[in-house]
Amino acid sequence: MKKLFKIFSYLILTIILLIIVLMVIAKLAENKITDIALKKVSESIEAPVSIDDVSFNLLRKFPLATIELNNVLLSDPNLRGDSSKISNLDTIINIKKIYISVKSKPLLKGNIEIMKVDVDGANINYRVDTSGITNIDFLITSSDTMENADTVPTKPLTINLTDLTLKNIQCNYDDSSLKANAKIIIPELKVKAKLEGDNIWTSINGGLLLSQCAFEGTNLYLMNTTDLSFDVDYENDSINIRELNIITDGADFNVIGSVVLGTSIKTDIQLNGRNLRFDELIKYAPKEMLGEFGLSKISGQINLDAKVKGYYSETEIPQIDLNIQLLDGNIVTKDYPELKNISFTGKITNGILKNNQSTQADFSKFHFETGKSKFDISFSLLDIDHPKYIVNSVMEIDVGEFKKFIPDSVAKNMDGTIKATVNTKGELPDTIGDDFVDYLMSNTAAKIIFSDFNADLNSDLSIKNFSATFNYKPYNFSIGNLSIDIPTYNFELRNTSLNTNFYGSINDLSKLRLNVKRYHLETKGAVISGSLDVKNLNHPSYDTKTRIALTLEETKSMLPDSLISELSGSIIIDIDSKATLNLDSITDQAIDAAFTKSILHVSLKNLKASTYDNSLYNIENLYGEFGLDPTKITINDLKGIAAGVVFEIDSTVIKNLYNAVLKNQPEKLLVETRINLGDLDYQMFAPFMMVDTTKSAEPEENTTDTIKSNYTMEVKGAFGIKSLKYDSIVVKDISSLFNITDSVYIIDQFKFKAFNGEMNSSVKYALKAENKSVIETKHIIHKMDINKLLADFDNFEDFYDPAIKAENLSGLFSTNLFTRFNMIGDSLIMNDVRVKGDIKLEDGGVYNYEPATSLSKFTGID
Repeated sequence: MKKLFKIFSYLILTIILLIIVLMVIAKLAENKITDIALKKVSESIEAPVSIDDVSFNLLRKFPLATIELNNVLLSDPNLRGDSSKISNLDTIINIKKIYISVKSKPLLKGNIEIMKVDVDGANINYRVDTSGITNIDFLITSSDTMENADTVPTKPLTINLTDLTLKNIQCNYDDSSLKANAKIIIPELKVKAKLEGDNIWTSINGGLLLSQCAFEGTNLYLMNTTDLSFDVDYENDSINIRELNIITDGADFNVIGSVVLGTSIKTDIQLNGRNLRFDELIKYAPKEMLGEFGLSKISGQINLDAKVKGYYSETEIPQIDLNIQLLDGNIVTKDYPELKNISFTGKITNGILKNNQSTQADFSKFHFETGKSKFDISFSLLDIDHPKYIVNSVMEIDVGEFKKFIPDSVAKNMDGTIKATVNTKGELPDTIGDDFVDYLMSNTAAKIIFSDFNADLNSDLSIKNFSATFNYKPYNFSIGNLSIDIPTYNFELRNTSLNTNFYGSINDLSKLRLNVKRYHLETKGAVISGSLDVKNLNHPSYDTKTRIALTLEETKSMLPDSLISELSGSIIIDIDSKATLNLDSITDQAIDAAFTKSILHVSLKNLKASTYDNSLYNIENLYGEFGLDPTKITINDLKGIAAGVVFEIDSTVIKNLYNAVLKNQPEKLLVETRINLGDLDYQMFAPFMMVDTTKSAEPEENTTDTIKSNYTMEVKGAFGIKSLKYDSIVVKDISSLFNITDSVYIIDQFKFKAFNGEMNSSVKYALKAENKSVIETKHIIHKMDINKLLADFDNFEDFYDPAIKAENLSGLFSTNLFTRFNMIGDSLIMNDVRVKGDIKLEDGGVYNYEPATSLSKFTGID
């Protein structure tokens, strides 16, 4: 135990003696070390270098020797004299303390092998004047010196810097030529390096602060501080970034990875960006640019993650993957609505092929809002050379927000909401031509909903309460729940819908087909529904089935009040039409299609119409059915009251009206009808029978060309009139059959009751060759009161001066009379007049008639 204690005591004593020896040696060698340090510096730099104090310590980093340099100053070599007169602006480097740890043994022989360097406190100035000359140009060997340098090969340079520490370093940069400046502060920086010939290894760990930056023409001076911290290794063209952090105003970046330099650069880098704030970064944008876009505010936060991995060369680029996210974005401009709550998530990559073909951008949840509107968009883009795209969007738009951006010439006021969903995909061609529209339509789907849309298009025209749902998908288009009011025209649409398939190309109308499977339109008092198929819009062929239902009482509101005073009832029209039209002669072809290619059915129920001006045009209680097909027109059970007259038309058929009459073709017009009228008064028709008796002084020229009729006709049927009143004359139960052709006119069984008797007549008027005609009549009169006939006709005094009057004659007249007249032109052939019949007078008498009383003197008859 005593022996162990003795050994420990010797050890302590030895250490103490060693420390004393080292301190003595350091003190004795201090001057020599100072001379060596100054000599080494002087050999390297031809400049005013001063060191206030040099101390030597063997204990600080034992077993290394430490050289401590205090207040090391490097100035411009052009400045000579008293160093105390050198200002801070003339100083290149001013270092407070430098600790240099070297190997002890070589140092005693005059050789310095540096192992560790600590620099604590330094101020470095780097300046460039207006001509581009720097304050350190003298440190750079001139070309002349290089030419005169010893060309004998030197030994490979070997440096082993195991530890370099820089603390509290300030660098000032001032470039008058670029009008740029900056301040760099290094709180602490550790460097390790090793150089053996061509082999270089370096490790740097620490950070720096960048501030007081400026560059002419930019807003860089607005930057407060940028903080960089890093841990980087470099070995033989290989850079390994263990950590690189950049924190500046409105941005925070972190980089890790590696880069290998060579003919091709190998990269494997990850970049993370956090809290990139637009409200801070926007301060660097030029005011002119902000003014050009009217941008007064922008904010939001971006986060991004990027990866770069692979080789970079003239023929190859690495794979790049970028994830980017925007949160809480906001943009305020002078002329446009404020955009709020902007956000998106995106991915961008050049893909596994690392070229344009595999480059892809995917953005999902791209969202932004205005005051009352919202927009959501997602899209994907692949292949820059031949872009393949997918776009999906959802929009909710308050139209009133944007009315100030719509010219007054288009609309003065506008409000309402629009909700839209649009989805499309495809590939952009090298050149966009007309066929791209077809391609786009075949790969797009959309749904647009208008709600309570109102617009004043001009002072006279406005749209109110427009609502509709539009659906589009490839080869189909539909409209649902459409409603609209146009007050100017008192027009409304309600519950309108449409469903259409289409085929072909809108760029080639000859191959375009529209198949409207169903359409439904409702207006005030009208419902139109059906289907329509149209092919070849240049030379359209159509096939339609349509029903039109009109409620006239509601329709009246769409007509001018000055025209119709009352309108009611209903009309149903069914149309089935199929035809091909030539647009160059659409008017004629439309008429042809209506008569020869269509089936039409019209049903009238309780129709009533009246005008303010003339009761003759009034219609009441109108019922009936009309029909049209390529062969005939039919009228069935048509009855009502027109101008106060009850009428009925039934079992009416009109054949060949279009071909015979309208086209004037050599065909036969055939009409069969049954017509019955109620009580008629001649006074009803008096306004229509008034003739202007004034004559022009000069005869009128007949400029109308007479068109020869090529068709023939036959009109036959029956008519009846309940009664006909002419002044005091009343004719009842009128009925007749008729048959009219081009050459024969027949009125058969023309029956009526009048003057307390009955009459049944038949008339035949036949046209013959050589302008001849024959009139044949047959009359059956039964007990007609002669006295009443003369009295009711006022003795025909309006036509001639009668010799015998009602007071002169009485009796019931009956006859069965047949007549035949032959005529040439308007002349009666007197010698070919035939009259045959029986005449009977019952209870007759002649009174106060002079010829009769004179005759009674000879006959003895009273």
